[in-house]
Amino acid sequence: MNPAAKSFVSLFDQNYDVVVFGAGYTGFAAVRLLVAANLKVLVVEPRGQLLWESSCCLENRTDNAPDCSDWQQWLDSMGRHAATSATHLDIAFAEITAARTLLHQQETVRTLLYAMPVAVEWGAEGIGKWTLATKNGFRTINAHHWVDTSENGLIAALCDPRSRGARRRPTFSFHSLTLHSNVWDRYQADVKRFCAAQDIVFSHSVRQNERRLSWADTGMPWHRSVIELLTQLRLAVPFGTDVTVSLCSSDPFPSYQTSAPAAEYSLPPNLLMLSPALSNERLTSIGSRFAWSVKATRDWIHRMPRANLPPLRPFAASAAPTVGRTISCDVAVAGTGTSGALAALSAARQGARVVALDFSASPGGVGIGAGISAYFHGLEGGLQEEIDRLTAEMNLLLEGTNPSARRWHPQGKKLALLTAFENNGITFFGNTLMCGVKKDPQGRLSGILAATDEGLIEIVAPSYIDSTGDGDLCALAGSTFKAGRSGDGRMLAYSQPAFILKSSGNKLNVTAQNFDAGWTDSTNPEELSRARLEGVAQYWKELWTEDNRPLAIAALPGIRQSRNITTDYTLTFSDLVQHTHFADSIGEAGSIADTHSVDFEFEEDEAVFFYWACRLFRHPLRTELPYRMLLPSGLENVWIACRAAGVETTASYAVRMQRDMQRLGEAAGIAAALAAQNGGASRKISLPSLQSRLAKNNQSAPVVNGNGHSNGKANGNSAHATIPGETRLAQGEPGLHLWTLYRDRENHASAVKQALHSPLPAASFYAATILAMWEDASAEPRFIQAITQREMGLPPSELNTGAYGQEIDIPFWLLAIILLRRCGTAQCGKVLREVADNPDAILNVRTAVALTVERLLNRGQISAEVAMDIVNLLLRHPLPDSLLTPSRSTWRSLRKAEQVTLRNESGVDTRQDHSWQLHLVACRVRVRAGLAVHDFMHSYSSDPRAIVRQAFANLAKL
Repeated sequence: MNPAAKSFVSLFDQNYDVVVFGAGYTGFAAVRLLVAANLKVLVVEPRGQLLWESSCCLENRTDNAPDCSDWQQWLDSMGRHAATSATHLDIAFAEITAARTLLHQQETVRTLLYAMPVAVEWGAEGIGKWTLATKNGFRTINAHHWVDTSENGLIAALCDPRSRGARRRPTFSFHSLTLHSNVWDRYQADVKRFCAAQDIVFSHSVRQNERRLSWADTGMPWHRSVIELLTQLRLAVPFGTDVTVSLCSSDPFPSYQTSAPAAEYSLPPNLLMLSPALSNERLTSIGSRFAWSVKATRDWIHRMPRANLPPLRPFAASAAPTVGRTISCDVAVAGTGTSGALAALSAARQGARVVALDFSASPGGVGIGAGISAYFHGLEGGLQEEIDRLTAEMNLLLEGTNPSARRWHPQGKKLALLTAFENNGITFFGNTLMCGVKKDPQGRLSGILAATDEGLIEIVAPSYIDSTGDGDLCALAGSTFKAGRSGDGRMLAYSQPAFILKSSGNKLNVTAQNFDAGWTDSTNPEELSRARLEGVAQYWKELWTEDNRPLAIAALPGIRQSRNITTDYTLTFSDLVQHTHFADSIGEAGSIADTHSVDFEFEEDEAVFFYWACRLFRHPLRTELPYRMLLPSGLENVWIACRAAGVETTASYAVRMQRDMQRLGEAAGIAAALAAQNGGASRKISLPSLQSRLAKNNQSAPVVNGNGHSNGKANGNSAHATIPGETRLAQGEPGLHLWTLYRDRENHASAVKQALHSPLPAASFYAATILAMWEDASAEPRFIQAITQREMGLPPSELNTGAYGQEIDIPFWLLAIILLRRCGTAQCGKVLREVADNPDAILNVRTAVALTVERLLNRGQISAEVAMDIVNLLLRHPLPDSLLTPSRSTWRSLRKAEQVTLRNESGVDTRQDHSWQLHLVACRVRVRAGLAVHDFMHSYSSDPRAIVRQAFANLAKL
């Protein structure tokens, strides 16, 4: 870190020369010129996808463009990386290039995704500020100049509603899909004849095995038009699995050839209007949009006053957002991802009038938009089985075959959910961002506010379901929550998948590269924007080949964890391990505690014991789910049904899988529909009625593992199920019996203490781990022995690996250092100091020592002087491994062995600087010791990662 680095300043707290609304080709072209003119720019884009004409509409033709040197230069720059052909560009590479451009120019351009303007403050001098809707509520931004590149001229409408009458409609719009095959010589002629007969445009593309079909948008719902087209195509050309549908456009591409109608309206003088709907330009291609923007922006820059600009100040007019439309229903569902889609459907099945909204264009969440199109653990049963069957039917159209029961084509589930929504009368608002709530004088929720590209709407209902994933509705309503693990505040790693083709003979399958891209706080739109851009830009390659290029970047980042809302009951990790029964059960969850981490020293002590002493990473966990975990404390007519439900941090590593989230959604939907008949009183519904309705849908099933089968082996537990735990301890075995002994001290204390003195090293060590969990200092000498002798213990177990083959285990001596935080005294200070004084100590050894020193200081076992002496030794020498990937083996690092090649290895460089974790703990120790933090620690206030900045900001709360 650079000690002289400036503190991070939120983009909301800065003034800009220019704010550009929209990051399609029109907006991107404008930004490139504005940045080249040394102007400070903010880009605001409601979608998470850049160059939406390609990433959403799949439009990639580069011909039919006016003569424009900037356009040709940009194409040439991509062509040097084999990302263009004579007539087409690669849509994945285009978005990657745009993300990389915005990231690498952050001194002059900032980017805010997932935000929508809802109010404009302006007067005779022009626009002074915008009010933006975000997932955190309303925020304002200030600038001297503004550019509106939205398709419909939203900023113009917010300034003067009369501009809506001046909008022109597209002359025509068209949808597209892509087909892939390795044997086009067999089918191309027949497909072309079919397309000619159906008035469908058939074309080649940038990839040798890709063909594109484009057809007019007639106003028919998208899902119906796709299903109808593919049904007819497969009847006409029976190509089976030899041809597969890879991508479908989520939006039609609009083409304009006519002039805008005459209308009188006013625009601020400092607004450049680049909305196609308010233009008279002929815009029929992505190139024509780019070229038009270049010409208009360049002329505007030349006219723009650049010197002696007055200071930014508020204008007299109010920028308060106003609701343009109010919609009433019985159940309002905010978020239609994995859980929300099922919540909406189950509520509608009970006869409720349901309005559902999502900031994505379609329902489905990570299982569609993020490309996580497979079940990993979770329990079958319930309404999800019906959706899975419908998805399988769609897969037949897309791939010519039914995939396994645990996998689906992303477009297949999208088609299934949209069909189910239509069949059940659900009113769905896509591309709609929930941004606020209203409460009545009694504290009940009385409405939710949501931003659309036509302005703000309000949805009023007696019952509300928060399925936003991050608990946004509950947070806006004032609910308390927890987020992140205790040691460093970090949440689970996120993914930014990309779709790829996998070949098996002539058969091609669309799948997603799913790997840990880094960490983020998805509750913060500014931070989520950074994570999205970095996740996309990670795919950059100097030269792409036919074999290594992705088809497209998934529309959503794969977020695994953020907030957990405080509810009437918080599900615990112990509930999962012990298979807890609840009288108010709404079903069951089953999984492994898949944490996507390897640095468990930062986890809660029980997690350390479970993962590293018991070696139970792959142990199947199961629990009933209490209805109370859906009820946010202090809110009467709201249900929280998503990964943000009432689950403690460690338990959330397991209770987040798609099957189990669908289960929560189904239960919440039925409950909300029942409660709507009684004013939405969530705690007054008939629990037996809810449970009986769930039982009719078979909301229960055997625990399944990652392959969708019944439980298999889990670290030897099934083979030794009849052997008493005390016997297995005496034999020096890890496993569930260690947890059982730990949780039943009264009956097993004597046997554990006896095992501590066993001549078998593994037996005595595991006994010490149990005693440590009991905070019994008698374990300390055994741990000191293990550290002094650098005792390795049992070798890494193949049965205790992560989801993609990560080695989880660590040697006994390192685990001993960590567990000393529970049972250590001043006696262990010497050995900890010796470990700290090793200049070759890797990061995770140093963080283990630092965390134990911190705990010993907090427990009063060592003095501040001793603690600081050890911490200073940890910081004395540079780290040999500060730059690390999210997934790695600590044991292999200690042995200086080559790391395991993970099953999801993508070749993407995901390394990050992790030294902040050590420095964070060191700072906490200094604060506890009554000392000021090191000056260089303040440099973390400039770290681009919000989780790092927040972790150091929390030091002020100590």
